[in-house]
Amino acid sequence: MVAFILSWFLREVPLRTTSSVGIGEGLGATPPARTSIDEVERSLVRLGAEDIRRRGYERLTALAGLDLPAGSSWILTRLAKQSPVRSEDLAARPT
Repeated sequence: MVAFILSWFLREVPLRTTSSVGIGEGLGATPPARTSIDEVERSLVRLGAEDIRRRGYERLTALAGLDLPAGSSWILTRLAKQSPVRSEDLAARPT
């Protein structure tokens, strides 16, 4: 009860208004000063990298002669990097 009453006397600190957080900012470092153009460039680079990965997996499945979406190819690639797993064991794994 005392803690609740004392919480009313705490200074109110406004939250950040942006949702994009870099790794340094997430660890408590001072956020870098970025202009709007810098933010647009940063967002485009992230989108471009994601598109390049997706196209890479699409190309990989095409070269393998499979008709799979990029996400399925990614899953198969991840599974191939692991040791062999029986289908029953794979189905029993928690998601």
